[in-house]
Amino acid sequence: DVLSSGGTAADAAVAATYIMSVTNPGNVSLGGGGVWIVHDSKVGATETLDFVSPAGSGDPGGRATAVPTLPRGMLALHSRYGRLDWRLLVSPSEQLARLGYRMSRAAAADLHLAARPLFRDPAMREVFLAPDGKPYREGMKLRQLDLAATLGKIRAHGVGTFYTGPLARQIVDATRDAGGSLTLQDLRDYRPDWRETIVVPVGDDEVHFTPPPANSGLLMAQAWAMLTGNDRYKDADETVRAHLLLESVKRAYAERASYLDGKLGFQGDSLEAMVDPAKMDRLMR
Repeated sequence: DVLSSGGTAADAAVAATYIMSVTNPGNVSLGGGGVWIVHDSKVGATETLDFVSPAGSGDPGGRATAVPTLPRGMLALHSRYGRLDWRLLVSPSEQLARLGYRMSRAAAADLHLAARPLFRDPAMREVFLAPDGKPYREGMKLRQLDLAATLGKIRAHGVGTFYTGPLARQIVDATRDAGGSLTLQDLRDYRPDWRETIVVPVGDDEVHFTPPPANSGLLMAQAWAMLTGNDRYKDADETVRAHLLLESVKRAYAERASYLDGKLGFQGDSLEAMVDPAKMDRLMR
């Protein structure tokens, strides 16, 4: 619908993300974050929008908390590459949360897996327990009125209302009550970053991956570089290609321990050096 209305791919991505925050909250949430790779065909540029959630700076009280970065990430994408009115992109998710939707099989499965820790929280029980006292199941209609109200504020007043003012204080107070580490300053100060991608040449083409702190990007870039270096995968017999795929990913995971610090994040060499062909040859040997 967004594309047929004259919107860009970025407009469609923003609208779809807000929709998924309603229908797929186990994977996409206003309280979470993410990362985009964006290619601008007009100027031939490819870049990464990093809105991976950092940790809150307050006293964790036993529950370290990620800073909610998704709303500002969506705004940054829309500001640079969007065309349609912001309100048109947020409104469908607001209506879906208010009027309700039929829970999908995937969302119901996520809810079932998370039920035990999730339902220790009275607020979560209020949202995700059906009238019969059991978690919502596939095909059941779920309404999320608080989420609809929050999306309505983001639609009407912009993303800033999520990071400053009464709503921000409400988010921080609720997080502190749950023993979390989020502060008002964390919300006020957070900004997404536009960054360069990790580039792996493949013949006359380039494959782009997300840089740290989204560490899966570097992991897959190394696996890809190992497979494509010296045409290993291309020249391999069909019977060993699955083995090559497995071995490249296994080596990339093992290599991650050398550059990923649990507290400090990425501590490796330059990203170019991390996918250097000679380095990839050594890993494969």
